Amino acid sequence: MNKFMILTESINFIELNLCEPVTRKDIANHCHVSISMLEKLFRYALNLSIKDYIERRRMTNAAHDIAKADMTITDAAMKYQYNSIEVFSRTFKRVWN
Repeated sequence: MNKFMILTESINFIELNLCEPVTRKDIANHCHVSISMLEKLFRYALNLSIKDYIERRRMTNAAHDIAKADMTITDAAMKYQYNSIEVFSRTFKRVWN
């Protein structure tokens, strides 16, 4: 599989599992590559680590849910795999300044 296809498949996998606990190993296994190779692809193509990419996507969706779907912050935190509101709030502030 070429590198573009690996990156595309990994992003699709992440998008389908944003509300689930997903690890770098899960993504690498899904794409049949090493974690190291996957990290390098993300760094090169997106200038982000896999963790940062997932975090930003979750925060983007959480912001949309809070603003448009009238979801509470607590519900958004739990939906996007944050175990406490404090961790969710710190991450939200870091991502959105």
